[in-house]
Amino acid sequence: MAGWSSTIPDTMAALLSLWQATFPGTDVLVVDGPPTGGDGQTKMACVGYDGQDGAVHAETAPAGYGDSNQESYTVFCAVIAVDGGTEWGPVRDQAFSLYTDCVEAIGQDQTLGGTVLRAMPGSIAVNQSSSPSGLRVVIAFGVQVSAFTKEAD
Repeated sequence: MAGWSSTIPDTMAALLSLWQATFPGTDVLVVDGPPTGGDGQTKMACVGYDGQDGAVHAETAPAGYGDSNQESYTVFCAVIAVDGGTEWGPVRDQAFSLYTDCVEAIGQDQTLGGTVLRAMPGSIAVNQSSSPSGLRVVIAFGVQVSAFTKEAD
């Protein structure tokens, strides 16, 4: 009997590639996991980061046929916009523009290149904070995924 493995790593890699292709040659930094470094970076899209420390929440169940399992999980993601100004509207608009670009990219191919059965945006949380360097808006959102485990390599 063959072994089976989760699609989570492939899904995270697919989201990363998708968003890198969404923002080529722009000032948007696409990162795997939480932001590291990037001092002075004003726009980011993060895969596997919920604005705190969460990456993925998953559940598996027998698929009812064959040896694979049904996977249902949420990949937590975030977009971040930072602005040195004093008005919340423009930086919030930047964050929502990034969010819209990310979810529209998922909508173009909800199988993420055949990696999963379906991926779709889930709930969002908008967080605003300020510091001496300016205003920061983080939109944390889930990408809800339905998939079957894959045969292990």
